[in-house]
Amino acid sequence: MAGSKKSKKGLVASIILVLIGLNVVQFVYFTWLRPSGVPQADSPLQVSDITGSGRPNYVGKTLTIDGYYFAGPNNQSTITQNGTDFFQNKILPVTSYLKIIGPIPQGLVVNDSGSRILLKGVIQIDTGNSSITDISPISATIIENTRRPYYEYLYPIIIQLPSFLIPTKYAVLISGGWDSDHAYIRYWNDLKFMYAALTGFYNYSASHIIVIYKDGTPEDAGMPVNYSCSYSNIQAAFSHLASVMSDRDDLFIYTTNHGGGGALCLWNHDVIVPSQMAGMLNAITYHHMIIVMEQCFSGCFIPNLSGTNRVIMTAANAEESSWSCDTEGPFDEFVFHFMMAVRQISLLGDPVYSDANHDGKVSMVEAFNHACYMDSANEHPQYDDNGDGVGHPYWLPYSTDGYAGANFFL
Repeated sequence: MAGSKKSKKGLVASIILVLIGLNVVQFVYFTWLRPSGVPQADSPLQVSDITGSGRPNYVGKTLTIDGYYFAGPNNQSTITQNGTDFFQNKILPVTSYLKIIGPIPQGLVVNDSGSRILLKGVIQIDTGNSSITDISPISATIIENTRRPYYEYLYPIIIQLPSFLIPTKYAVLISGGWDSDHAYIRYWNDLKFMYAALTGFYNYSASHIIVIYKDGTPEDAGMPVNYSCSYSNIQAAFSHLASVMSDRDDLFIYTTNHGGGGALCLWNHDVIVPSQMAGMLNAITYHHMIIVMEQCFSGCFIPNLSGTNRVIMTAANAEESSWSCDTEGPFDEFVFHFMMAVRQISLLGDPVYSDANHDGKVSMVEAFNHACYMDSANEHPQYDDNGDGVGHPYWLPYSTDGYAGANFFL
């Protein structure tokens, strides 16, 4: 029996030595022994090979990168280490992507976005952020076509102002973007679509909606931006509401963007943590408060923001990423279906059957259940309306959650 155990240990040790040996041989081959007929520029490397600790050895050299191409607006295209990197709403490590500088080389079109490619180009240090690595492309070859092309663009959302106004409804729409490389256009689309639903379907006054976005510059016409997305500006917005709202007024808060480290990411690498936001909201007098959060790890806000006469729903629990839409367009998955639920009309004008009790209105419980049912991403939306600080997944009611929110409406 002892001999058998020793032989197994010996076999495992031999396998480990063989694997180490193969890695050493591969390194030596590609570093020194590569045949002269295969130049270094044509030997594919991974994104992480270029962006890691050995980056200084590659700057200025022409190399071929094996990775996933994602087309962005305004020449903000990238090649990433993994095919799912771009779809997560968390900050990508600078070692997991290369910014593509200049025009996309011949052979690639927008519909190739999401494909695995071999991209040949010159490696550079980004002029705006020295921790980011750029590649100036020379040529590209697709080696694995994407099964679902994904690229972001400004969605043409029509905003119709209401014929009459209800002055007791307020809303704050927030998206930080983190920086110019991570401010995906889908975040603007999320905010503007929600803005259109509030003004066109729920008669919110435009003067009672505060839009806090990125660097303060709108991406297109139709929705004004009131503040750039800094901590101090968020604090100023909620301080203003604390000075004007009363116990008959309702407040809707909507966040989309990246999340990480137990915080909501803002612009220019600023953040706001749950306890800070809770302090701002607790200073406000209100009748009902509804909070919808799309960012990664958004469930971590529930323990702090939970309270009396509050509904809070998040796209993800405290330990997971949230995701972009897979087929519906340049939006985020959970909030897209939440917005479809409260509109009761799809983008194509078809009815959305979110009014489960057929009373002509969609409560926050009905909206959450519908959004969860339609959400096909690898995320677990959470909901709390009983003030205990514990989020629950759908189907609601669940435990004691889902009863108060049945009487909450936008």
